[in-house]
Formats: sequence, structure tokens, C-alpha cells
Amino acid sequence: MSYLGLIELLGKKDLSTEEIVRALPKIYVEPYSRRGSLATREGEYDVVTMAAIDTAKWSAFREGFKKLVYNLTQLGFREYLTTNPSWPKLISDEDGNTDFLELLKRLRFFSDEFGFQLELEQLLSMIGYPETQAANVMQEKVHLSKGSVFALLIDADELISEKKVLKVLKKRWMAMNQDQSLPKNLTYKMQKINSELYFSVSGVAKRDLDLRVWLPGALSVKVQIEGKVEQVFTRDQDYTYNDHFSASSFMLSEAHTQGAPFIHGIGIGFKPLMDKKEVRGTDSITGAVGPAFYLETEWSRRTGWGELILLNRKVEDL
Repeated sequence: MSYLGLIELLGKKDLSTEEIVRALPKIYVEPYSRRGSLATREGEYDVVTMAAIDTAKWSAFREGFKKLVYNLTQLGFREYLTTNPSWPKLISDEDGNTDFLELLKRLRFFSDEFGFQLELEQLLSMIGYPETQAANVMQEKVHLSKGSVFALLIDADELISEKKVLKVLKKRWMAMNQDQSLPKNLTYKMQKINSELYFSVSGVAKRDLDLRVWLPGALSVKVQIEGKVEQVFTRDQDYTYNDHFSASSFMLSEAHTQGAPFIHGIGIGFKPLMDKKEVRGTDSITGAVGPAFYLETEWSRRTGWGELILLNRKVEDL
């Protein structure tokens, strides 16, 4: 965070406490973005995210989620995960964290039972995520028809060392599109054109593809078809800031740089195969590890989420 920006914010005597809290995510994230004051110090345009929430409205959302967990239990969601334990990986990061909004949206497929669908929509309404232009830009996709010979030239992160830049950007781009079942025939390389460095993704589309294009720090993406530039994506900044949530939402604001998939502000642990070897999964006081540790968290105890989704939990842990 830029402490100068924080000091300037706190010096504005006409702002309410809520207005100050609402402004914090932008002050935190912006310095790590393209041309940000802290980006050079970090040595890369990293994935940075922050959300401000109103804890007074959190309890109602938690109770609504508890009802949803009960319904999922009755509809056989645990049994579904038993036969499809890798499904969460489509929308989770490498630590097993999933964005709340994405989870709720993708649960729509699970059952068309009216009460279940109603609970989902009520929870989505309680989050009140705004469909702003900025948010849509961050998730922009390029459509590639089956048989297209294509190349995406993505404005590269010039701060990352030459030795590791390809590895880092490839990993980030694949994470951005991890729900797309990416073809294995794609080629990834760094390419310099007119002294400008690009991260290139190229190949032949074996089927129709819809690929997300943005990475942290990138302000432009060129789409080549058969060697010709057919489409150009541009944006003024590589981060988004949203502070127009509905009055019923517990969210006050959020900001994040692009480069991690499906970020809308707040996440939930969704790792059905968690076991005792879980990294950072040990309670330093009780000694509980993995599923037993997660089951003891307040969120899990109050909603039953861990009991529902943790496939390696033991009866004695409940």
C-alpha cells in the first residue's frame, strides 16, 4: 500500500468512516499496477486484490448460505463431489480458494429445483455485484472459430527477469483460462516486435475457443488470424475498482489487478480432497490438521460447508 495515499485519505476531514473504508482497496491495489509506484520495487506486475466489507451485513449472508448448504446436502452435492472431486479446480486457485460469486453462478447447473435456485438468486442479490464496464473489461475474451490459425500477442510484463518471464506469464495465462480445457497443441513464447516485448500464445483451434486475454500490466492485446492482425484489445489501466454495490450487499468496494481468474472480491475454501498434508492447514493451538482444522473454523461450524465438501474428513472430526 502507498502510505502517502493512505495519509492523504485520512487527512480528508469531510469523509465518513464508511467512505474511507470504501476507498482503501483502490489505494492498496493501484500502486502495484502498470506505472504504479510500487510495481518496480516488486519486480513484476503481480496479482493483487483487496475488498472492503460491512461486517454488520455479513451475518444475514452467512445464514442464507447455511440454508443453501442444507439444500445442497439434500440434493446430493457431496455424492456429486465424490464422483467429480476435481470439478472445483475449474474455478479455484492453487490453494483451493474459489470466488464466492463464481461458485454461486456455477452451482446453477447442479439442480433446477425451484427452492434451490431461489436461494442461489437471493444470495447473488445479497452480494449485489455491479455489472460495470470495468468489471466486464477485465474478463474480456476473444472468440476463435474451429480451424483458426491464430496468435495472441499480449503486452508483456517488462519488469520480470528475462530468465523467468516466459514461465511466469504462461502459468498466469493458463490460470486465467483454466476452465476452458485448453488444447495441448498451443505454443507459448516471448516475442519482440519493433522493440516491444509480447507474450505470444499461438496454434490451431481444434474447436471453438473463448480465451481470456488479459494479464497483469498488459494494456494491449493483438489477435492475429493467418498472420494478419484481426482484432486489438486496449485498456487504460490494468486494474479494476468497483464501489457501486447494492444497498443490501455486505460488499463496500473491491479492487484487483488482472491475472488471477474469477476474482470479484471475496473467496471461500473449496478443496474437497484436502488432507492432513494441507499447506498452512494446522491449528497452532489445538494441533488439528487439514480437514479437522477447517471443520473448526467459525465459517464451517456456522454453515456446515466443511462437513458437506471435505471428502477426507473423519466422523470423529465432526
